[in-house]
Amino acid sequence: MAYNLIILFHFLNISIGFTALVLFSRRPSPVSPAIHKSFVLQVLLYNITVLLNAISDFLNFFFWKEVSKNEVALGFLSLVNVSSLATAILWCIFFIIMIYKFLGIPLEGRYRTIFKYSAVALTLILLYSLLSQLISIKSEFFGYVTLVSNYLMGFFTLAYSIYLYKRSAHIEDSNRNRCLKIFGRLFIFFSLYYILIFINAYPLHLTSGVITKFSFSGMDLLINVFTFFWAFKYFHLLGAYTEPINIENVSEEQLITKYQISKRELEVIHLVCSGKSNQEIADLLFISVGTVKNHLYNIYAKIGIKNRTQLAKLF
Repeated sequence: MAYNLIILFHFLNISIGFTALVLFSRRPSPVSPAIHKSFVLQVLLYNITVLLNAISDFLNFFFWKEVSKNEVALGFLSLVNVSSLATAILWCIFFIIMIYKFLGIPLEGRYRTIFKYSAVALTLILLYSLLSQLISIKSEFFGYVTLVSNYLMGFFTLAYSIYLYKRSAHIEDSNRNRCLKIFGRLFIFFSLYYILIFINAYPLHLTSGVITKFSFSGMDLLINVFTFFWAFKYFHLLGAYTEPINIENVSEEQLITKYQISKRELEVIHLVCSGKSNQEIADLLFISVGTVKNHLYNIYAKIGIKNRTQLAKLF
């Protein structure tokens, strides 16, 4: 009965999550494409993680005897478990990126570098974990990776939710301020709940594994329900801060203060306006062409333009 209830929670969660995501994506939104895309992407990753967890639980609960005797089925289950962990970690990374987008704070080059190296390390660890399960070499390694990763995800989500809540207090727009505070409170609560469930499961073991599983699946369902409730009711309020500017009359002061353009981005703007190519900008600033493109993407999103031709009209 308990296993059936857990699977039912998974089914409801998947149904609600993907249906709400489709409906939300089809709605016209005043919010900038960068913010809208970051929100949709992290929600999509979250629901893919829920789907993979549902497949894993279904096989473990109802077909474990058959799966345990079949090497192909065991390999498939291992792949599902590794994929679930990978998408959960990716969700956490994109959740952090989304926080920066919500606040309109540029993700500087050093943070992008950290994320890139983290992605490489994540890929290597997960590949090793998958191989260790498939060929039975140090198979306990995946368990350690899963445990440490889940604790880190919980604490990172909590830290950035608190960060969002505190930074939103400095936003003058009352609607935007309220919108971000509600989102911050929501994930502070869920992050604490998530951490407490994990502490209960590892190392305290205060409740049975079934109750722990039930707690996790129930939490996933609540997160999806309240996230989409917030999205349908408050998300549009983020658009008040991302309206396109009049590029004919913009000043440097507006770019720096109102639109939160960094000094490095301002240098890129000046070089673009002077007719420099991406490669020339990279050479002059001693950065890669990829970094130049990242700066341009952030600039376009912040000031509401689409290309370097419009950017060149700023000055």
